[in-house]
Amino acid sequence: MIIERTYKFNPDDYNADGFNKYNNVLFSEYIQECEDDFYKEAIVFHANCFLANDATMLLLKRCNITEPNEDYGMNLIDGEIDLDTNLEIEEHSERITVYAINTSWDMDEPLYLIIDEDLRDGEFILKYIPEDDNEDDNKTETPVDKKIKDKIFQR
Repeated sequence: MIIERTYKFNPDDYNADGFNKYNNVLFSEYIQECEDDFYKEAIVFHANCFLANDATMLLLKRCNITEPNEDYGMNLIDGEIDLDTNLEIEEHSERITVYAINTSWDMDEPLYLIIDEDLRDGEFILKYIPEDDNEDDNKTETPVDKKIKDKIFQR
């Protein structure tokens, strides 16, 4: 069972460092609040995927100390999560991809960052995708933790 919820925010409320201009809350902290909200609604499931467009990923990146050549989020390939292809692309690039950040509920659990350009500025989706979702042939799977363990940004 895949569970997802869309969250909205005003991008103009955040400054260049990722802080909300009105309440001084980092955008990454807002995401953590949304993770908590997701769990309260889904009861036993925690979000394990964060889907957003490039502009929202950049806002998230600005909340953290990063290298100039780091990008946040893996690209969807033909509308699907394809970690192997993303890793192959990264091998031939001078850019480094941060594939996940730690979740608000368990520092050892990743929240995968997925770029979805179909999403508008000011919205993102938190999603729970089970590791063994076999409900349809065109399934979306969460990436394999061991392949990207060293690429998870600790907030």
